[in-house]
Amino acid sequence: MSGIGRTTLYGLLSQGKIKARKCGRRTLIMVDSLESYINSLPYHQPDSHRASD
Repeated sequence: MSGIGRTTLYGLLSQGKIKARKCGRRTLIMVDSLESYINSLPYHQPDSHRASD
């Protein structure tokens, strides 16, 4: 859904930045938690100092 890799997601879980639930062996990432995390990220700022080709 987000394009964030599994290792990164588990890192965010261990840091407490996103929440998940367990269903048997499966770890289910809560959509609202993931959306909140993504919305907290800064906007991309284009690099205006790049030399043109």
